[in-house]
Amino acid sequence: MTSLGLTPYFNVTIILRIAMRILSILVGFIVTLQMGFGQSVIKSKHDLSSNNDGVTQWQSTDEKQVCIFCHTPHSPTTTILPLWNKSQPSNTVFSAYSSPTMEGVPNSDLSGSYSLLCLSCHDGSTPMDALLNPSEIGKPHMAGGYTRLGDVYYPGSPFAQFPGANIGEGYGGSAGTNLTNDHPVNIVYDASHPGVMKGKLFDPESKSSGLGGTVTVKMLFENKVECPSCHDPHNPTIVPFLRLSTSNGTLCIACHNK
Repeated sequence: MTSLGLTPYFNVTIILRIAMRILSILVGFIVTLQMGFGQSVIKSKHDLSSNNDGVTQWQSTDEKQVCIFCHTPHSPTTTILPLWNKSQPSNTVFSAYSSPTMEGVPNSDLSGSYSLLCLSCHDGSTPMDALLNPSEIGKPHMAGGYTRLGDVYYPGSPFAQFPGANIGEGYGGSAGTNLTNDHPVNIVYDASHPGVMKGKLFDPESKSSGLGGTVTVKMLFENKVECPSCHDPHNPTIVPFLRLSTSNGTLCIACHNK
């Protein structure tokens, strides 16, 4: 017996239980970390740093910072979150998708929209290295001299089928303003939308997004459909950076009543 009236066997049992509990917590923590890194922008196609070894062929050759190609902690380009560090496209009016069956009219002027932030690379004509606040190395150098996505994705490109990531289809010095073959963006989507009124679209204020909240809360930006409504630029798990799988139409039927 010990001074506390407990047998040594009992003490060992308690210690083993505590050790197993600590071990299970550590294992869970490690698994969580692995999942987090698996969903990281690091080493993805959105990682333009020089540490990205081989995922793309147009990353920087001298800038090691990852986030700097999009974000800055000080003096961002607009009042729109999240602290944007890129020059905006010189052309903010885009040719938008249209259809005789489409309800509602998209706003082709993307000024001040979240989608314009994405198009500050994906229009194909705005330089990827045009940073407002570069690091101490100054303007980063890009491998192969590929400073625009239009230098990478163009008709006959050896890298990928055109247009690929060149959403605006700008290349060869032309401005990338063609969104006629893309889902409309910068379009208001709320309970008063004609598509909702006719039952073609779900009411985003009550429809579950499948992401832990309603469509309005988790997928819209100031009640508008934008590029990041469907894409998560920091999570490459579902190609191409999708927020939900397209299997069985999961992503589409978050909004469309089909």
